[in-house]
Amino acid sequence: LPEGWRLIAPDLRGFGGSSLAELDENPSMDDYAADVLDVLRDLEITSAVVGGCSMGGYATFALLRRARDLARAVILVDTRADPDTPESRANRRNMLALLDREGPSGVARDMMPKLLGKTTLEERPDVEPLVRRLIKQHSAAALRGAIHRMMTRPDSSAILREVRVPTLIVVGEDYGEGASVIQERTHAYALKSSMCLLDPRPDLGEEGFTLPMPNGKRAEGAALQLAGKMGIEPAIVVHHKAIGDGFTFFVVYGSVK
Repeated sequence: LPEGWRLIAPDLRGFGGSSLAELDENPSMDDYAADVLDVLRDLEITSAVVGGCSMGGYATFALLRRARDLARAVILVDTRADPDTPESRANRRNMLALLDREGPSGVARDMMPKLLGKTTLEERPDVEPLVRRLIKQHSAAALRGAIHRMMTRPDSSAILREVRVPTLIVVGEDYGEGASVIQERTHAYALKSSMCLLDPRPDLGEEGFTLPMPNGKRAEGAALQLAGKMGIEPAIVVHHKAIGDGFTFFVVYGSVK
């Protein structure tokens, strides 16, 4: 982390070291947002860069609805502003039924292909048993609450349109079919956002990021600007390559401050 920065990663209720004092009759993403705001209030933090990955992104949207002025900047990783589709809600109901039948172990087995991408499964086989173990150690009540909250979360596109602070939208290449479409839609909602696609390129022997821009000088400038925002200074583009219609892959070297 840059000097003077502090990283706070709160465990949501029922997960990690956080307890689940009582069952929630009407679980909502607002519950998670309220918990995070309570933590920040206890730490006397009134301004922060807020962000989340996947379900953490949904909690970030809820936090922005409640306390938008708290955010100095926003980071959204592999998440979406849109609510669940009817098909997604049906899948979550199936997940609840699986949880009732088999408990957290059944959920862990079913979620592995959805949580971990092809690159991770092939190149970091140690991650899968770790993630499986983390899911299995959670209570059925905590998992049930999380599934309900994701299934009933509201459309957050409106709150994104109101965000006026820098917003970084990140998506992994292995996020799934239609990932770039989902993230580009989120990118369009957030008026001051930048988007990058984290993209391991085994054919190049490098790791870098992809921007939704055609290859050229303008895209190189955007890559350097993004690298600067990530604390890479001075940054140098050592490789760039068009990887599809309107997308460019970059490898950037530099010192991380």
